[in-house]
Amino acid sequence: MYETSVTLVGRITGEVDHRMLPDGTELAKFRMVSTSRRYDRQRDQWVDGDSLYVNVDCWKRLADGVARTLHKGDPVVVTGQLTVHEFEWEGAKRKELQVRARSVGPDLQFWREQSQSGGEVVNLRDKALRDEGVPAVLEPRLGLHSVS
Repeated sequence: MYETSVTLVGRITGEVDHRMLPDGTELAKFRMVSTSRRYDRQRDQWVDGDSLYVNVDCWKRLADGVARTLHKGDPVVVTGQLTVHEFEWEGAKRKELQVRARSVGPDLQFWREQSQSGGEVVNLRDKALRDEGVPAVLEPRLGLHSVS
């Protein structure tokens, strides 16, 4: 059997569901959305394209790490095996995309950090640009980028 390996970039849509199975195996599940974006020159703004919703399953040590660090709204990069889960709901046949994750991490392009002192939330990219003295501009929903 062939595996379909994918890498998805998006945001977590709800809190991570972390549980211990009866055999002692850890499982963390979350749903994520990946929405394409493009710049519309006619409207001079960024616009959303289609959204892809995917259920992600993380097992064992990965489950523990995901449950400890990721939350609703966090930007993530997920790599794993893609499958289609077929089921029946209220008499209708449905399909959901599911990924058995091999690796999950924060998408640092959009990651935000709470300061240790409980201060304001800081965009890490913004902070890095300021620390380096690079001029930057704010793009809608995309964070900061340097200006040449």
